[in-house]
Amino acid sequence: MRSDLPHSFRAARAVRSSPWILIGLLSLFTVSSANGHVGTQNVIFETQAGEYPLRITIRPPEVVPGLAEIFVRLHEGKIDRISALPVRFNTGREGAPPPDEARPVANVPGLFRTELWFMEPGAYSVIIEIEGDRGTGEVMIPFDAIATRTLAMSRVLTLILIGLGVLLIGLASSIVGAAVRQAVLPPGASPSHLRIWGSRAATLGQFLLVLGLVFIGRNWWKAEEREYRNRRLYQPMQVEASLPEAQPSQLRLHISDPRFRNGSPLLPDHGKLMHLFLVDTQFQSFAHLHPTRTAWDVFQSDISALPEGRYWIFADLTHETGFSHTLTNLIQIVKSPNAPLPEIRYQDPDDSWHSSASPPPSDAPPEFAIHLLNHQPFKRDQETELLFTVRHASGRPAPLEPYMGMKSHLILMKHDASVFNHLHPSGTISMASLQAFEVRLAGDRPAEIAYRRIDPYCELPSVEESQDRWLQWERLKPGSDLTFPYTFPQIGRYQIWVQVKVAGQVLTESFEIKVEASAPLD
Repeated sequence: MRSDLPHSFRAARAVRSSPWILIGLLSLFTVSSANGHVGTQNVIFETQAGEYPLRITIRPPEVVPGLAEIFVRLHEGKIDRISALPVRFNTGREGAPPPDEARPVANVPGLFRTELWFMEPGAYSVIIEIEGDRGTGEVMIPFDAIATRTLAMSRVLTLILIGLGVLLIGLASSIVGAAVRQAVLPPGASPSHLRIWGSRAATLGQFLLVLGLVFIGRNWWKAEEREYRNRRLYQPMQVEASLPEAQPSQLRLHISDPRFRNGSPLLPDHGKLMHLFLVDTQFQSFAHLHPTRTAWDVFQSDISALPEGRYWIFADLTHETGFSHTLTNLIQIVKSPNAPLPEIRYQDPDDSWHSSASPPPSDAPPEFAIHLLNHQPFKRDQETELLFTVRHASGRPAPLEPYMGMKSHLILMKHDASVFNHLHPSGTISMASLQAFEVRLAGDRPAEIAYRRIDPYCELPSVEESQDRWLQWERLKPGSDLTFPYTFPQIGRYQIWVQVKVAGQVLTESFEIKVEASAPLD
């Protein structure tokens, strides 16, 4: 492994092309990259259930079977009852267990909490039902229950169990020996030498038998552990990145993992099958692209506007099951010094670029700017609202336009690449996952999943059909204020890119922030 690369990457091979040189670092994050996130599985959804505006946070279990924590924060209204119902993607309400009731959190007005068991890995939705002074309301939030680690046994517990095991083996052997030596003797009679030796042989035989059973149990447990690690513990999918020699400005992504071909088809999220983000390791250049699918497992995107450098690659995908995840890689781009400046082509009308060194032509007019309103630093593991405003140079609010149906997009990345998130003012959920669960549970789409097919059975509403509802969830108001709910999972430096659409063009601004540890009493 190269010492100058982040620890979460593994270099796999190098490919050379001319006039560009690509070092394809076929790598995968060692941390989980499901749910469209890297480094955290927490899910946040800012929404409205009936007449109740609220925020739902799910902390999925790290092991499956396991318990997930569900938090519901009520912004307005008085609640009599809140319940949470887990629904797996292939069972529906009929196959769901009874709902669990959420209880108020002590000394935190408006916050309710419950726990839900998830016995099988996969895509789920949690249906929150509310009863209160404004009537009833219901809302759904999708998330993925995946095993991201194995739980280690503490050293103290290990020693206790070993001691108890030795004691039980000794007691069982002594009982068998005593039974052979004295069980059939009349009271007061002494055992013969033959019976004494028989007792010793029985004790040894019992000891060896128990040791054999322990050995068999150990092998069974090891087999279960291998099964868990190989089949149940989540492993990010493999993706290869290259620049074909015949098309050096076209980034080619090949999802070589067999699970992708054998899995369920992709659903368009905000109208796009893939949201591709490229970030150079110096945080000078950034791209939000939407590649074209050229084969079952191949996507291609024009990157001619990107300057040379080493780039992190993050590709968000959502499947028909509702499962969403992020593919990761690294790529090195070096341009020939004598090559003319490339003509910038926009493969998708919603593609956007940002460079602090030389802003590309796609940037919005310079008289508009995005401003961060929060006071820094932020705190780890604290519920946070990232606040921004978009203003004209004169100070008046900018008239924001929908960008892929949303009021804004925010991309957040820790400087060591151990955390990556793509979120919206509504939170961190995949809108495609939410739509898929909703239309299937309503009976408007087939419940069957089209495994090993390129086209899903479940066709989602278009961006135009969904836009009004998405903007309503994002609390769209006249003006340009933006609010993103989030909880930072780690301390350290982060880079944030905020994207909005102004005057028909995409405006992207970059911010560096710092996250510190929470105070002991927080």
